[in-house]
Amino acid sequence: MNLRKRKNWAVFISGQGSNLRALLSSPELVKTALVVSSKENAAGLLIAKRAGIPSLVLPNPVDWEMLDIELRKARIDRIFLLGFMRLLPKIFVDKWRYKILNLHPSLLPKYEGLKSIERAYNEQNDLGVTVHEVIPEMDAGPIVIQKKVLAGDALHRLSFEDCEFKIHVEEQNLIRRAILSWK
Repeated sequence: MNLRKRKNWAVFISGQGSNLRALLSSPELVKTALVVSSKENAAGLLIAKRAGIPSLVLPNPVDWEMLDIELRKARIDRIFLLGFMRLLPKIFVDKWRYKILNLHPSLLPKYEGLKSIERAYNEQNDLGVTVHEVIPEMDAGPIVIQKKVLAGDALHRLSFEDCEFKIHVEEQNLIRRAILSWK
């Protein structure tokens, strides 16, 4: 596939960047043109730097209009939220409607928001991963792809840390599948 014909993606992160690393391991799928971080000390920024990908650290509070301008200057076509720990405001989402994906560590619509793995584990419910389109309501957009990783009745045999690890491994697999299946 010719890189010039592929869409330019911005990847939004807040932490370690393990999902960013997984995405970068499949350059035939996505042209990652920009990494945006909500934290200036996010380890994922080093991953971006080593890969030669420009990055942008958001100020606090975020100037969403400035971010929109920067994304357009970078000729970004699509956005993937990979562990981005900020809510996008409606005005920003509306400008990028149908162009933003989010990776979420639960079987949505259950366990939206924070600590979803922990909440599902504590309630002994099925654990899984969802990639969905972003709409102004949190974790409520149309599901692109979803996968159950562990059945709730098996959780009593595993530690929370083991379950969390399995979820993170599947997140990295689902990222690639979501891009292939998304319009």
